[in-house]
Amino acid sequence: MYLEKQILGCFLKDNTLLKDTNITKHFFQDNTNQLIYESMQKLSKEGSVVDKVTLMADNYEHLEKLGGVSFIENIEQDGDIENFPDYEKKLTEQFKKRSTENILKAWLSKEEKEVHQLLDQLQKVEELGYEEENDKNQTLMKLHDEAYQEQKTVGIPTGLESLDNLLGGFHNTSSYILAARPSLGKTATML
Repeated sequence: MYLEKQILGCFLKDNTLLKDTNITKHFFQDNTNQLIYESMQKLSKEGSVVDKVTLMADNYEHLEKLGGVSFIENIEQDGDIENFPDYEKKLTEQFKKRSTENILKAWLSKEEKEVHQLLDQLQKVEELGYEEENDKNQTLMKLHDEAYQEQKTVGIPTGLESLDNLLGGFHNTSSYILAARPSLGKTATML
């Protein structure tokens, strides 16, 4: 439950996280935290600021169940926004583990055990929530490669595909210098 409070604290400190998260209310184990998260999502969708005042006003009738005003005030002190991606990933992993256990228990208690149905349910759980971000270097390399793959040879083909991709072929108005140490094949390449 400590992790759940840290996440709720992050949402209070930075409302934009509510729009970017993959978390749903079902990821929270504690009913109180589910209620608070649901309220935060509702306020965010309405365009309201999500802070302790709006949360108290939105949950006025539930304050006793939540543990009083101090519960919401304490949430505001929890959570480090810089660690939010780690919190989110950990909560998602915990939810997947609980869901997998529940699916397996339900499947084992059935008289007729359909394996394909079990595998489909487990696959859906595995696909939930957190998605790994692409590595920046991989993305840049991919963009670089795409730029040169799409280029067509507009000049005279060199006969070397990688050189044609780089230069677009030889052009009448350009000079080209081929340099290397002795005996590395400059003349053979040009011939």
